[in-house]
Amino acid sequence: MTVRGSIFDARYGDMLERAMFLRNLSAQIVSPVMPDDEQFEYLATQAIADFLATENNPPLDGILYPSVQVAGNALNIVLFHKAAWVERMDIPEGAEISASSGHMYEDGWEYDYSVIEEVPPEEPETEPRSRRTPDYRPGWEYDEGFGMGKPTLKIDPASVCVHHVRAVQFETTDYLVRRDCWEKHEPDF
Repeated sequence: MTVRGSIFDARYGDMLERAMFLRNLSAQIVSPVMPDDEQFEYLATQAIADFLATENNPPLDGILYPSVQVAGNALNIVLFHKAAWVERMDIPEGAEISASSGHMYEDGWEYDYSVIEEVPPEEPETEPRSRRTPDYRPGWEYDEGFGMGKPTLKIDPASVCVHHVRAVQFETTDYLVRRDCWEKHEPDF
């Protein structure tokens, strides 16, 4: 986080302090954690993230922090719960949904991802047909009292795609380990 301003501005010191805090938090989040220290290391960053998600002014929707797995300027994004509520899709009452990942042909499997929505036939009716929203999170309902507010994200069905990861690349830097052998001497004093 970079802060620009004037040293003559009374708020500049507070902005610098906040920037240093967020920079240190980012360093804590991306620092390696030893297996025996996991519970304690994650607890501190979790507590700070929870504080930022609920008590910050202005309110934050999430945190961007550097990726430790990708060199360069790659970033990870964490959306806080209030900013990660997905709007339910509008699906006709009685519809059945199925999915397919492809088909088997003579030459082998051919990927062809699809979602099929089978809707009941249209019937003449005087009342509008009721629609349902599938429950992707069993037991979770939209509730402003729960602190969810209104949905903040929406699925664009035309943009959904499947990525086949064929390889992962690691960039490394090698450092040789020097081994010295010295003769041990008792101090003269």
